[in-house]
This record gives sequence, C-alpha cells and structure tokens, in this order.
Amino acid sequence: MVDQGYVMEKVQSASRIMEKLIDLAMADEVVTNEEKAILSSINEALHNYLNVIISSLNTGMVDKEQLKKMETEIVKKCEKIAESDGKVTEEEKVLLDELVYLVEELSSI
Repeated sequence: MVDQGYVMEKVQSASRIMEKLIDLAMADEVVTNEEKAILSSINEALHNYLNVIISSLNTGMVDKEQLKKMETEIVKKCEKIAESDGKVTEEEKVLLDELVYLVEELSSI
C-alpha cells in the first residue's frame, strides 16, 4: 500500500517548485526567452514527475529510485538549456540555483 501522506507531500512540494520559480522569474517584471525555455522544461518535467507519483496510487507502489532519477534529470536538462547559447545569464543562474535548492527539498521527502 502506498503511503498517501508521502504522495501528497511530494505532490505539494513539486507544485510549489513551479510557483516559486515563476515568482522568481517575474521579480524583475521581465521574463527572458531563456527563462521561458527553462520554466517550460521544468513545467514539462514536473508534469511527468507528478504523473508518476499519482499513478503510484493506482499501482500501490512508489519507485523511489525512478523519482530520484527524475529529480536529477530536471536539473540536468535545465542546465543544458541554460548553457545552450554558450553563456549562462545572471537570471538563468538565479533560477538554476533556486531549482537545485527546491529539488533537493523535494528529494529529502
């Protein structure tokens, strides 16, 4: 049986990640194309992550290794996006640093 409290805590933490990063990106009232690309990637990755977690309610099993791998991949993919133009702007760095912190929080659950 899946611990529903665990699942709900993961869902809430993952949802907060997107909310916090959007707030951070909007702090200067300008969201660059690079920030949009990073946020879009995070949104897609978190959507997939949440699908895996929620499906665990149906299967009765949580694959914690898969979740850890997905958490790591969220950060790696965003780092690649930030580096894709040959430079990481200060805004991208701030988003990535916060993403790392928030994903570490998510992983600690």
